[in-house]
Amino acid sequence: MKLPRLLAAIFIALSANLFIASAARAEDVAPPEVTTIVTRGGDDVSYHIPLTVSVVYDGVTYENVYATTNSVITFGRPDGTYWTYPTTPSVSIESKDWWVLPQQMPDTHFIINVSEGGFQVDGSYRPYGTFTGDTTSIIITAQIQTDGTVAYTYAVDGPLSGNERTGAVLTDGTVVSLAEVNIIEVEEAPVLEPTPVEPEPVVPEPEPEPEPTPEPEPVPEAPVVLPPAPPVIELPIFIEPELPFEPEPEPEPEVIPVEPEPTPDQEPLPIEEVPAVDETEEESSPIETPIVEPVVDESVTLDNGVVLTQEQAVAVSLLQDPAALLQELFTDPGAVFAALGQVGADMSPEVREQSEQVVLSAIIASGIATQAAAVSAAYRRKP
Repeated sequence: MKLPRLLAAIFIALSANLFIASAARAEDVAPPEVTTIVTRGGDDVSYHIPLTVSVVYDGVTYENVYATTNSVITFGRPDGTYWTYPTTPSVSIESKDWWVLPQQMPDTHFIINVSEGGFQVDGSYRPYGTFTGDTTSIIITAQIQTDGTVAYTYAVDGPLSGNERTGAVLTDGTVVSLAEVNIIEVEEAPVLEPTPVEPEPVVPEPEPEPEPTPEPEPVPEAPVVLPPAPPVIELPIFIEPELPFEPEPEPEPEVIPVEPEPTPDQEPLPIEEVPAVDETEEESSPIETPIVEPVVDESVTLDNGVVLTQEQAVAVSLLQDPAALLQELFTDPGAVFAALGQVGADMSPEVREQSEQVVLSAIIASGIATQAAAVSAAYRRKP
């Protein structure tokens, strides 16, 4: 009976000791928390961020990260470059030559928060060399997520002069925009969590539905407007005026001149009788007009052996036809004179000499007869 009671007492004592020891260990392990480090600030100063876990940037895992008073986070080593982007892999948020002097300017500060969930750099700056004016607040947060990735965000509040630099330097030294390394600007800086957080689900933005294309309203066909017809212009009808009748003039009576009789004191000149011409014989034989052929430069040989040119032959044929010669005298006097110039061309030299004497006698006789006729007419007309 005593032994079971003793064993029960021993068991209860051991259980009590174990409970007290467990409670003591639980009090020794502190819960995770965020550590805040208030720095002394300065100009172009780099501060080491005391990480308890490693972070990833541009695909590379880093355990040493630095923050400068020029609003720059560098990975791997400190870099106080202020006039341009540093050559070190880094993130620059509205960075330039800022400075922080909490002792001289209590409204400026440079605070670093760190936890198992990441880090946060909170800076309130003024441009180098200024002590008054509004400060510019820039807060950079790197929140570690449960999947091992780091969500980088930043928030800016306060005046900017426009010459600040914002971008990311990759491991190979290339400068890119913050959006290319997934660093997002937010309106209000988040509170750094002490432990990694669940990544926010990415909700895809709904694609905008295409707006229905409105069907075009039927356009009424425009009426066909014909141009107005041109006015009809009536032309006046021209009526030829009737000319007054003019009677044909009556023929004037033929005046027969009365020849004055010769006075007894004046004797008429003897008139040479002209042989009568048989009118019936002239009427019965029509006058044939010789056809004058065009002159061709060919010679013509007569029966008596005389050689004539074509022009001389035509002239001789014209002289042999008195009627034709008379007609050519009125129509073409030049041809008559040309023919007269060829008189005797068809004769031999002996015959031509005899003929010239006969023709000369005939011309003299004809001239005497013409003069006698003129004198007789003058006596008949004398009153």
